[in-house]
Amino acid sequence: MDLNHDTIEEDWLRSPNLAPARVQELASEMLRADEARMTALHARMLRVKRIHNSAALINARLPLEILVEVFRLAGPLTGSKDAIRLTHVCHAWRTLIHDTPAFWTDFVFPPPGHLLVGSTRRNHPSVVLDALARTAPMRITFGLCGDYLPVLNTPAAESHLSRISALYLDCTGGGDGDMRPFFDLSLLSLESLELRVKCDASLLPADIAAESPARFPRLRILRTTCTGFPLAWVGPSLKILDVLAGLEEAVTPRQARRVRCCYRGSLSELFLVLERCPGLEVLGFFGCLPHDPVPIAQSTSPRLDHLETVRIWDDADCIRMFLERITDTFKRRVGSREHGSPCFPPTNPSCTRPQMWTSSASSEDVRPSFRPLPSSTWT
Repeated sequence: MDLNHDTIEEDWLRSPNLAPARVQELASEMLRADEARMTALHARMLRVKRIHNSAALINARLPLEILVEVFRLAGPLTGSKDAIRLTHVCHAWRTLIHDTPAFWTDFVFPPPGHLLVGSTRRNHPSVVLDALARTAPMRITFGLCGDYLPVLNTPAAESHLSRISALYLDCTGGGDGDMRPFFDLSLLSLESLELRVKCDASLLPADIAAESPARFPRLRILRTTCTGFPLAWVGPSLKILDVLAGLEEAVTPRQARRVRCCYRGSLSELFLVLERCPGLEVLGFFGCLPHDPVPIAQSTSPRLDHLETVRIWDDADCIRMFLERITDTFKRRVGSREHGSPCFPPTNPSCTRPQMWTSSASSEDVRPSFRPLPSSTWT
């Protein structure tokens, strides 16, 4: 840029021999030329700065894999604002973060101790959709609150639903009670579902009774706080079933029985559910076993030949009734843990495949948790 030449041009524009219209025309041309030069100079400065930052020791010496882990620990794992700030440090970081799907998997499913997407009502839908898109092509676990279900029920999210292999859905908040958008989603690849819901406080489809395992044909893990409609999704592919009646206010099984939203009226109803998952390996109940003294035929009870682990927190009488009605084949492969209650049959030492039965006959045992309670806030 020649400043002397520019000064001469400016002096020439001040000449009284030029008509005002001509002065304005020439001045406009000079301004456009200067703006073009400034734009080119700014672009060159950005390129030089990027070269300078790329040569910084942290970028030049650390492998990309380590940088990504550093960004993950300093980004989504500490808060959504921190995740966004990292992209504004330098172009090298921004490019690496935007092109790293693993970074964004932490955004759509923050680790234990952090609130889910939508918990603070501050995650704009466009931000959630952008993070979801950037996780491609990875299969992901998505954790969100119920009021953000409509975000998934949009054309922008539809192409990504097939990559959701696990879903943690909390429909217990003040604005999370409408579950109807959930039933409009096509989640045929879903393998794990953890659902916190109280059906008596939720808006459900009118045809909820028509639910079946066909909704999630690949479901292997189901954890729920409701013994009602979610159990309709139990099918042959299921390996783990945990039913924790009530929510966190129910600390003991006795409390859970008082506040649970629904329950199975008889063991026969419960066994009909278990018959649909003969390959079940892990079974857990918390405060949701029915008190059913009516005898039932042994032939109507499920065999559950692959069951390896059972966890029951409930009233001792309910546990006893449950055990008395399971098949003889299953009884021979059951032992009690450390409670020494007479309601548990002893372990059969001749069993060829050892099975573990972890159980509790106490109504005062502390409630197990699906996920550690949040300790920080996404803002």
